[in-house]
Amino acid sequence: MRLTISSEDGRFAAVEVEGVTELSVLRSIIEVEIGIPSAQQVLRLNGRILPAEGTVESTGIVQDDMILVA
Repeated sequence: MRLTISSEDGRFAAVEVEGVTELSVLRSIIEVEIGIPSAQQVLRLNGRILPAEGTVESTGIVQDDMILVA
């Protein structure tokens, strides 16, 4: 699925992941694409903080969602 990642300072990245992708892997992708270390990331979807563990699909993320990284 295609996701848009946005940082608070205005950086954006479009990424492709599978629904079974672990959030730890997504965090690593964000670190490479946007430059925010995974240990410092707080991921938000529609104002809700995403858990530290689980899969993309299990957290309710769907195609074309925007994830805010703080």
